[in-house]
Amino acid sequence: NTGVQGNTGVQGNTGVQGNTGVTGPTGNDNSIIWAVGPDTDFTDISITNNNLNVNRESDGASAWGQDGEVYSSMAITGPCLMSFTVNLSNKARMVGLSVLPYSDSTTPTWGWVKEAFYLKSNGKFEIRRNGTANTIPGGADPFYTVGDAFTVQYTGNSVIYTYSSDTYSNQTWIFTSSISEDMTWHFGADLHNEGAGFED
Repeated sequence: NTGVQGNTGVQGNTGVQGNTGVTGPTGNDNSIIWAVGPDTDFTDISITNNNLNVNRESDGASAWGQDGEVYSSMAITGPCLMSFTVNLSNKARMVGLSVLPYSDSTTPTWGWVKEAFYLKSNGKFEIRRNGTANTIPGGADPFYTVGDAFTVQYTGNSVIYTYSSDTYSNQTWIFTSSISEDMTWHFGADLHNEGAGFED
């Protein structure tokens, strides 16, 4: 017969630690390099806080497509999102995902911001897609206030608009029309009048 198993021996010492692996690539920081449209120059725009605060300084034309066109110089193909907050609620601006700005002879002049939150000067907002009128179901134009957050997200087969507020009801809208895979976007804004801007 097999005898009784003996006691487990004492555990040996821990081996020497291996070498540290190769350092991975440096990630992107949170800054954006901005460019301006054909009807705007950098004297019209104020960009601060690591390029995350953008405001229109010039009141020369006080119109869409004039003196207030800004967009990210880097284009993104595929899923992406733009998230921003507002520092005032009495200026008009279109902010969201865009193509490159085009000449002010094209109608509507703000239509290059293809997927846009339209923040109106009366403290309400709309969703404008591909240069169309308000596309919020039922034609609603909810209120917004200083500090509220907006996100426009392209997933590849939909565009998701999200509104977050400590004052008003949070809301989300999902659109699947006029969307194709691997679309290329910039972050863009058309600032209608002096003082209009966005943060983050």
